[in-house]
Amino acid sequence: MAKRQLDEKRLRELQMRQGNGRGPGSRFGGLKEKPKDLKKTMKQLMKYIGYSKKLLIGLIIVVVLSTACTLSTNVAIERIIKSLGTYEVGIGFTRNPDFNQFLIFIIILASLYILYCLLQYLSSLISAHLVTGMIRKLRNDLFERIVRFPIKYTDTHPHGDIMSRMTNDIDNISMAVSQSL
Repeated sequence: MAKRQLDEKRLRELQMRQGNGRGPGSRFGGLKEKPKDLKKTMKQLMKYIGYSKKLLIGLIIVVVLSTACTLSTNVAIERIIKSLGTYEVGIGFTRNPDFNQFLIFIIILASLYILYCLLQYLSSLISAHLVTGMIRKLRNDLFERIVRFPIKYTDTHPHGDIMSRMTNDIDNISMAVSQSL
């Protein structure tokens, strides 16, 4: 019994260190570093995101259009319901349904949903292209900076640590930016 409790205690300690347990950061796999100066960090990220202003503007336009499609579906649904006739309590339907108008608005609704799906697909393509370009530029800038480090720095720091910082930190930035876009 004592051995089992010891094993469970070791497991909890391991999970806490790895971020897989019930500690801070457990939901997303580890402790996350927060920037010391958020405003400066956001300004630098916007510099990298804004490398292609045409793509960013295109993404904004596509998102606005897809939102307009979503809002327009409510109007189409309202028209579909009205085309079937109005209903009053105690009286029933006050006019006969207009099936031609009903079919027209069904077609409009279906086309709005198809357009919405296409715009969502286009926005995901644009955002993926934007993020990959941003990450490529960020990695190139980081590599150029590391190349300029003095040899003493690379001799005193483990190579795996430097590589891990390069890959993991940029991957974390990539995930954060792609999710927010």
